Order: sequence, then C-alpha cells, then structure tokens
Amino acid sequence: MLGAKLKQLRESRKLKQHDMAKLLDVKREAYSHYETGRRKLPPQSILQLATVFDISIDYLFGLTENPTPPARDFQQIDRALLLRLQEKLALDATPDKLADEEQTALRQLVDIALKHRGESS
Repeated sequence: MLGAKLKQLRESRKLKQHDMAKLLDVKREAYSHYETGRRKLPPQSILQLATVFDISIDYLFGLTENPTPPARDFQQIDRALLLRLQEKLALDATPDKLADEEQTALRQLVDIALKHRGESS
C-alpha cells in the first residue's frame, strides 16, 4: 500500500524515481525498492515526505483518502462548535465533573484554537 502511494505521489508531481531518491538522500535503486515493497521506508523518510509534500502520514499509508495533514483539518473546525464547547465548560462543568485545572486547560485550548484560526473569543 505504501509503495503504491509513493508511486502515485511521485507521478502526480511529475517526478522521477531519481528525484525522490535525491530528496530522501538514498540511491535510486533503494527508492525503487520502497515503491515495490522490497524495502521498508524508514520512519524519518516517511515524516520527511509528509512534510515536504504537505500530506498526512495517514494518507501515505492509505488510512484516509484525505491528503490534508491534521493540523490543517483542525483549522477547518466550525467556530460555533468551539464556542459551544467553551460555553458548556462555563455553564455545565462542576467540580465533580471537571477539576479546576482541567476547566482552565480546556478553555485555554479553545482560545488557542480560535487564535490559531485568526479569530479571538
């Protein structure tokens, strides 16, 4: 599965095996073995490919058809959902449900998420 994704990724970018090998700092023959499954791609190379091509590791392994990395997926969370979560924490959280530090941590998480998206609460 990974080999097929590597080939698909390479061909969609109009790259040759030599180009991919150079990117990963391996010989072309070694890269060819990654595509055919005769050799396992090292974890650092998987991460490098995901970073360089801005795709998720899950996509590389065929676990999702969405190539978008999770960080970008998170940015698309509906703002109303985040606000509802923040309101729920303010209204429903009681000491027996959430500790003070948990409430604070979750509020901060929501604030960070909104700021990351360029919106303040």
